[in-house]
Amino acid sequence: MINLKYLTTPFLFFVLFATDSNCQNSGDITVTISDFEFSRKGQLITMIFESEEGFPSNLGKAVRSVKSRGDDIGKWVRTFGKLSFGEYAVVVYYDKNSNNKLDRNFFGSPKEPIGTSCNRKSGRLKFENASFKLDGQVKELKIKLY
Repeated sequence: MINLKYLTTPFLFFVLFATDSNCQNSGDITVTISDFEFSRKGQLITMIFESEEGFPSNLGKAVRSVKSRGDDIGKWVRTFGKLSFGEYAVVVYYDKNSNNKLDRNFFGSPKEPIGTSCNRKSGRLKFENASFKLDGQVKELKIKLY
């Protein structure tokens, strides 16, 4: 007959240490948007990418995303938790007409207010220009929409 004491001890040891090591290799990204006038018609779309694939506007290629309505206060804060350590880029845009896509002009430039984790006002939106390392418990980003 098998003694359960010998089976449960290694199992508990594994669960405790496996869980602890996962916590040490992940962190949170907190995104804050302020000084922006929200309209009740539009929606704020926030996406987190871990590579250039799909960046900056393919919602299906983002590792995390959220769509939300703004409020009249002009400040919006969201925390994306338990992301593995690595390189990420955040894109936020205000979808004025709620069509779930980033509208662009004839030249391909965004027609709707957009911001990235690097807060660049001009130039082509590239993953490498907006990326940052998540290597701690919390990374706080203040993103300005232009």
